[in-house]
Amino acid sequence: MKKSISTAFLITVLGLLTACGGGGGQSTPNPDQLNGAQLKGTLPAWPYGAMTPQLYTYGEESLKLMTGSTVSQTGEVSVTLPASPAQPFDLLGGCTFNGTRSVTSIKTDLADVLLFTGPDELLGQVTYVRNSDGFPLTHMYANQAATFNGTAICGSNTLKLNLTLHAGWNMVAAFNESGILNLASVTDPASVTLKLVKAQESVTLSTTDNSSLTLSPQKTETRAITFKQTGGIVGPVTLSTNIPGVVVTPSTITFSSTPGQALQAQAATPALRALSRLTGQAQLQAQALTTNVTFSLNDKATSTLGSEGLELKASQNGVELGKTSFAVSITAPHVKASFQEYLRLSAYRATSTNFAVTLEPADGFSGPVTVSLTDLPEGVTAAPKTVTILPNASTSLNIPVTVSSTASLGSFNVTFQGSKVAPVTLNLLVKPARTLVSERNMSSEALRPAANGVWVGQSSYSDGKQKLTLRRYAGGSQQAEVTFPDAAEKTIPVPDGSLYVLGALNNEKKTTTLYRVKDDGTFTTFTVNSLFTATGGVADAQGRIWSFVTDNSQIGTLPYHLAYWDPATNKIINASDVKGNNYLSEALRISNSGRYILYTGTYDSAPALVDSVNVTTRTIGTSGSVFSRSAVSDTGEVWFLSNSGITRVNQDGTSNTFTLPNDIYSEMIGFDKQNAQTLWLRGYGNIYQFNTATFTATTIPTDTLTAAATPKTGGVAMLTSDYNGGAGGKTWLSILP
Repeated sequence: MKKSISTAFLITVLGLLTACGGGGGQSTPNPDQLNGAQLKGTLPAWPYGAMTPQLYTYGEESLKLMTGSTVSQTGEVSVTLPASPAQPFDLLGGCTFNGTRSVTSIKTDLADVLLFTGPDELLGQVTYVRNSDGFPLTHMYANQAATFNGTAICGSNTLKLNLTLHAGWNMVAAFNESGILNLASVTDPASVTLKLVKAQESVTLSTTDNSSLTLSPQKTETRAITFKQTGGIVGPVTLSTNIPGVVVTPSTITFSSTPGQALQAQAATPALRALSRLTGQAQLQAQALTTNVTFSLNDKATSTLGSEGLELKASQNGVELGKTSFAVSITAPHVKASFQEYLRLSAYRATSTNFAVTLEPADGFSGPVTVSLTDLPEGVTAAPKTVTILPNASTSLNIPVTVSSTASLGSFNVTFQGSKVAPVTLNLLVKPARTLVSERNMSSEALRPAANGVWVGQSSYSDGKQKLTLRRYAGGSQQAEVTFPDAAEKTIPVPDGSLYVLGALNNEKKTTTLYRVKDDGTFTTFTVNSLFTATGGVADAQGRIWSFVTDNSQIGTLPYHLAYWDPATNKIINASDVKGNNYLSEALRISNSGRYILYTGTYDSAPALVDSVNVTTRTIGTSGSVFSRSAVSDTGEVWFLSNSGITRVNQDGTSNTFTLPNDIYSEMIGFDKQNAQTLWLRGYGNIYQFNTATFTATTIPTDTLTAAATPKTGGVAMLTSDYNGGAGGKTWLSILP
């Protein structure tokens, strides 16, 4: 019966010819054409001694000792293939060919030269490899000279051929490219090097007793473990476990450096094992060592709550070669740890803090214990702490932690551990440095940018009047202070760094007092027509305040339109056709330059973009759409948050919507005043530095966020609050960077 190429053949070739690695070598082929019937050369630094190669042929699917071919004690290779294979097959039988060919088909076979360091102990394949990519070649037989250049469809498989063959053995490269098996001739002797392509080094661990291990200081367990290696492993192999405190004896085993020692014949045939090993379809049964391994505890062992998975690992030079697993129950004197903040710790830049821990003895433990925090992020250090644990008594202690002013911000997993203490993974939040600014909570309007730093405003009542005290902070400390006896926390920042403060309303004169404050606390006073509602207004680069004028003569809904107050003339000028009813006091946003003003829209009027320089207005949405969570760039692009992501409305009226990273954003703080690509966002317990060019975000953890602003010098400032037991909350200021 004729044999033709098959799916099994294709898969086998793919597996055999995609091996890699191996030792170096040099080739001495025919100088004119690569001789596929021979392998000649020297494998330098050869450690395996003399051996006789074996030939694996695909037609017979078997191994045969190559009597007369040798690899010498020093690695000199002299291999000659038989004149023809015993069972050649039809290369294209049952296939549909498309392309050019000199003959219809040929009788062929493929073969590999394999080396074994002992019975069933596969070392690898000795062959030529391409210098360009280290790809191993195989031997291909042709019963006649032939060329094939095209594609063959063989059942469900595709074979791509680029072959120029002479009668006899040839060298070819076989490789998988997008699911297509390629066979290509390699004829240039200068393009190849003789090498040993080693089988992947591995160790298989097995036992006939997989029962659970029960360990205590008084009880050990022993199992007979069989270790089987492939890939020519020699020398000591280290044994270890994955559970701290569980040790094994012996701690090493040694595979003989003399090939073939301590070997046992296996049930499967060498041919099948060679094939399965090189195709990666199964593990070879190779050199085997069986020894008793004893599991015991040292002083680092801790009790387990139940049955855990213990892994027995075999490694060499730090590389894991194989492992097996057991269920294990451990009872050992140890210490339990609990934390005041359950598995989550907070620390702040430029501070030292203590993490409270409570230790309790278990299973009869008493004595000294040293505990520490490890795996800390850059810029965070923690000193170990040693305490003495007393029987039947808990011990409370603090672990001192120091955070530098440049420590990495973010959320990090750190490890709490110690002698006789099971490691615990904790979440460490490294937050920005902070300065206490108030012993009570403050409003969302309490923070405004200054020319240098930020203003923090706090209102109070005195003599029946509301007064506002502004304190300017920069560099982590207070720089200036000013108090207005007739003002609330209604302030409007100006692009130049000054700040408008809205003073008292004079109902009799229908005027409002307005103050413009500089960094040193000095200010200029204005008296403005109260029909101009500056609350919720924004200031442009000329110091003009844009807000709404309302018609108080009507009853019910109050019509409004956008206008601006000019400090140079103290006049109110209608500047836009933005108008409607029941305006929102927070319906305006302005770019950092002060040029572009965004009206966010209400249920009865569409969002619009106003150019304060040219005093022009452009509608950018539809009536009823509200861009409440929004910001506007210095180039007039409007960004807003929606349920579908973040949307950018471009100057030409088009828009793009981008999917946000997997975080929750509740509000836009605004664009960075020194980096136009950075948009600051806020969420629940986090600040986000969003890159508008790459659409990526950096998360910065914070405490409860009260207010946020973008300083003129760049970065972001924030007010956060915490609670001091029943004494109320405190407010802290952080400025980044």
